[in-house]
Amino acid sequence: MTESYVALGTSAGQTLYGGNVYVVTSSRTISASGSNHGLIVSGSGSANPAVLFIPEGVTLTVKGGTASGGGVTTSGSGGGGAGIYLPSGQYLYVRGYGTLYAYGGSGGKARNGASGSNGDVIDGKEDSQ
Repeated sequence: MTESYVALGTSAGQTLYGGNVYVVTSSRTISASGSNHGLIVSGSGSANPAVLFIPEGVTLTVKGGTASGGGVTTSGSGGGGAGIYLPSGQYLYVRGYGTLYAYGGSGGKARNGASGSNGDVIDGKEDSQ
């Protein structure tokens, strides 16, 4: 396998593909918006993983976005995004002596189902809607 070295960008939503080594060249925070993921891993199997290389003294912080729908999870709106989204069957190797922090985004506030008999709860208070 021939690896390609790529400098990791600074924007959220980047896809890390198998066969590439993504080098974090300086400390940074990547923050997604909406229900989006900070980084996404794709096209990487066990024989061809994506690699994230963080050198010593460098910190990478990745944050998933906060739930859409005004913070209220309703039909069609999503929960918070993953800091690093790693679907089943995909592989990501993290290498180097640097520091990685990955945080999922905040989920939406819950509402009861349409057939529920309890009142809705938003921010810990009953909602009479």
